[in-house]
Amino acid sequence: MVTHNSNELNYHTFIEMGLIAVLRFFINTAWGVFFVFVGELFPTEVSSLSYAWVSIIGTVGAAISPYVRLFTADLTMFVMAILGVVNIFLVRTLD
Repeated sequence: MVTHNSNELNYHTFIEMGLIAVLRFFINTAWGVFFVFVGELFPTEVSSLSYAWVSIIGTVGAAISPYVRLFTADLTMFVMAILGVVNIFLVRTLD
């Protein structure tokens, strides 16, 4: 039986944390570029309204996400898949 001493370094944890930090950096960079790009792409009225809606929806989503997880403990992935499909249809725009 292999036991681990708490004083030993767990290199897998350090590698995992390093990869998470690098990925988080790239995600934050993408969001920073996105906000600048959208701000320059659309008129001020449209971009400010869209930023407001994103902020509102993000705040509401962050507030209700623990309750979605709590009430749908066994169906979480199913509920998230349905919300993802609904999102696809809501995001589509007419040309």
